Amino acid sequence: MAGVRSKESAYRSWTYVGLLCVTLVLATALGACGDGGADPQTTMTTEMETPVTVSSTTTTEPPTTTDTTETTSETVAISNAAAVYAEDIGGVSHRGQTLYLVVGATAGSEEEARVLLDEATPLFGDMQSYFIVQNSSNFEGMKPGQWVVIEAYLNEPTAENLDFGRRGFPDAKVVEATVLTDDPIPVYEELMGL
Repeated sequence: MAGVRSKESAYRSWTYVGLLCVTLVLATALGACGDGGADPQTTMTTEMETPVTVSSTTTTEPPTTTDTTETTSETVAISNAAAVYAEDIGGVSHRGQTLYLVVGATAGSEEEARVLLDEATPLFGDMQSYFIVQNSSNFEGMKPGQWVVIEAYLNEPTAENLDFGRRGFPDAKVVEATVLTDDPIPVYEELMGL
């Protein structure tokens, strides 16, 4: 029985020593964060009544901000005609999915974008293009507020896919974006069974 009590007593002593060491380490670390010469602002006391001082510093510098891609939580409705056209060529909702978009053209209005698509369509010859008119606000990762003529892909388009798109839109570029709308969007790989 005496051996058990002496083990408890030794355990208790080591516990107090451990707490004291942790307290001193924390006090030293917190003091290192201050300017070293500041008056103590807070005093902490352990069970062993050992006072520990902690100093804190304040800063007047404003927090830094990082530039982020513009996003908007509001989508822009497309016309019924644009939705019907996209659905007729196989478009379905892809809300929440990240797609690669070949952006063929950008316009200030849906009508202007529709005219650009109509003018480009004959340039694809007998081959089916899956370009549609959409609003860039309906995609996270695109500059909002523009009407765009796009063709969507699940995977990054190949050079051949991009060359095909450039038949009708010589300045076509690829943008990766997440769909925020339920509008029908035809996706190349799905339509081709790839």
